[in-house]
Amino acid sequence: GVEVEEDTLDFYFGDEVSPGGYLWIFPKGRNTANVGLGVSVESAKKKSAIRYLQEFLERRFPNAAVLTHIAGGVPCAKTCNAIVKNNVLLVGDAAHQVNPVSGGGIISGMIGGMIAGEVAAEAIRTNDFAHLMEYERRWHKRLGWRHEVFYRIKESISDFSDETLNSIAASALKLPEHKRTLGGIFRTALWNRPSLLLDVARVFVS
Repeated sequence: GVEVEEDTLDFYFGDEVSPGGYLWIFPKGRNTANVGLGVSVESAKKKSAIRYLQEFLERRFPNAAVLTHIAGGVPCAKTCNAIVKNNVLLVGDAAHQVNPVSGGGIISGMIGGMIAGEVAAEAIRTNDFAHLMEYERRWHKRLGWRHEVFYRIKESISDFSDETLNSIAASALKLPEHKRTLGGIFRTALWNRPSLLLDVARVFVS
């Protein structure tokens, strides 16, 4: 089994562990845990994702047994330019409805599916299939525009060195626990390293 704190989620960042992404440890109880990682294809050129994971497990949990493997790809990009065409509506990973920073897509995919279902039902009810284009508009208004912003931020922070990430983490640890929100961490990082603002701004004006 694995020895982890049952009430703590662990995340690891950096080129040595998960270049262009992050590694996680989610306790599942009874000395078991969900241990996985995501890496960027552009950044992880030295080794495969599974090799990065195996090396981490050998260091962190040398006596643990792997119960199951799950692998796949996640499109950490902007939403597809066209998610409606020829009366076909794309939802979820097929539409790139994934948060480009975290790689999470379950919630956004469910939201996309809900919007698509509502729009499709209305198109059928009124026999007006041109109405399907409303799905693109509603998706962009709900989450699509945010994903475009997140994508630009991801492009900026993907160039951060391990030293920069360590500096941000050290700053975050100085915050009271109730202020360790994403906003609080970002503000603290800017206070300690004002150049981060220039890095992010550079992406938005490019």
